[in-house]
Amino acid sequence: MTRKLRFYSAQENAFIQNYVNSKQPVKGEILEKFCVDNNRSLHSVSCKIYDLRNKMKENKTTSPKAYIVKDKSIAKISKGQFKIPVNNWNITNENGQMYLNIKF
Repeated sequence: MTRKLRFYSAQENAFIQNYVNSKQPVKGEILEKFCVDNNRSLHSVSCKIYDLRNKMKENKTTSPKAYIVKDKSIAKISKGQFKIPVNNWNITNENGQMYLNIKF
């Protein structure tokens, strides 16, 4: 038994992209009607929708940038440990999460 590979047409891709952007649940009458009209399985279309939604999430997440302030103080490094001159430090508790704040 050989399997045929069918690509999505531009109209099908447009419908699926609109469905992804609408954030509707994947199971619905509109999606079932689309599958029947275009001779697609509900499983393959739902997998494509989930895949596109995951790609959209990956594109939106960005890591915060850390700003580095250059200083002329010298860090002392010895075997197994290192010493960094610190001006001030404190521990804060925000929403049940503990943070160590260090000022160089």
